[in-house]
Amino acid sequence: MRGVWSLQEKMNGRATTGKLIFRGAETEERGSVTYMGEAATGRGPWIIKADGFGRAPAGKVGGAIERKALWKLRRGQGGTFTYAGRVNVLAYGADGLPDAFIEGDVIELVNGGKPKGGSERKAGTFRAVLERRLTAAEEAAATDGAAAGGAPEALQVTTKLDERLVYENR
Repeated sequence: MRGVWSLQEKMNGRATTGKLIFRGAETEERGSVTYMGEAATGRGPWIIKADGFGRAPAGKVGGAIERKALWKLRRGQGGTFTYAGRVNVLAYGADGLPDAFIEGDVIELVNGGKPKGGSERKAGTFRAVLERRLTAAEEAAATDGAAAGGAPEALQVTTKLDERLVYENR
């Protein structure tokens, strides 16, 4: 998940493009994401987790374990949105970089979303495509706390049984 992804969104009848930068420790499947592009900039947490078994190739028993990516972008006056979709890896390049994409729904959290007594509504769809690994400078920013887009140390991501992302100060 860590790396730079291109993002195409279709929300409220408008198509926008931009870049997502997913940062985080190599040993954990979570971290922070920042967005820059045609829509309002934003940042928030991300997490990736197992999401069941996929289809088995013809004539074989079982299938590959599929991975689900979830992230939240707080876009100031633009609102807060969650993105969820399965990670699809088509192949791997000679350098080991996966040919990967994620497609899914964009959900707007109204008044904090359901966990905070608000509501949620489908605002659109998205497609994200992995472009490249992080540069050395981007890697350094991932370990630099709140500086340069890193996650604030006091902000931890906790999953709930309903698979939504919530914030918890520790």
